[in-house]
Amino acid sequence: LEFGPDGCFGIDVIDHEAGLRYLQANKLEKGKFLAVNIRTNTSKDGKSANLLNPVSTPEKQAEDRLRLDKVRSLITYWVKNTGQRVLIFPEAEKEGLQGKIQLYDSLDADIKPHVVCRQEWWTNADETMGILQHASVVFGMEPHTLIMATTLGVPIIHARPVSNGRKGWMFRDIGLPEWLFDIDVVTADALISTLSTIIKNYPAAKA
Repeated sequence: LEFGPDGCFGIDVIDHEAGLRYLQANKLEKGKFLAVNIRTNTSKDGKSANLLNPVSTPEKQAEDRLRLDKVRSLITYWVKNTGQRVLIFPEAEKEGLQGKIQLYDSLDADIKPHVVCRQEWWTNADETMGILQHASVVFGMEPHTLIMATTLGVPIIHARPVSNGRKGWMFRDIGLPEWLFDIDVVTADALISTLSTIIKNYPAAKA
């Protein structure tokens, strides 16, 4: 099989006006916020399930807590060390609710005021691009909005559930292995260290 890049690499439409409207409405400054997406062990409708959208058993819930503890630590580090805001957003439609109840609601009281939790689904890809182009860094457990960020020149960190399949290999294949992690193996400290390196050497990360 020949190399076939994900279609998200080809998205080249940007709704600049929609992006700026969203930033202004949520007090997000250009180049001064961390964008975050998650992937949880939850089905789309609470009943039917598949590999990417399993029934939320006690074991799966415990796995989610361990994973999101690391994401929570990353968000806390960002807010406390940069003084900048965070945007939690859904890549998969079902994660709008999960981002709210499993991540945002569990943040410390002094962190929450600095975090925007977007629950609504994107209207289209050009709106997504219009917002993500202004992020400082994008962290995600899903790769597609991270691909979109790289096409915009925005540094990314991908901490994927390996059980979700081989799609995370794309970042290794295009030359970004240092930003690719297994969420179940990587420590919060390692994610924070990677984020810190990006911040401290931002021109190099952009390049």
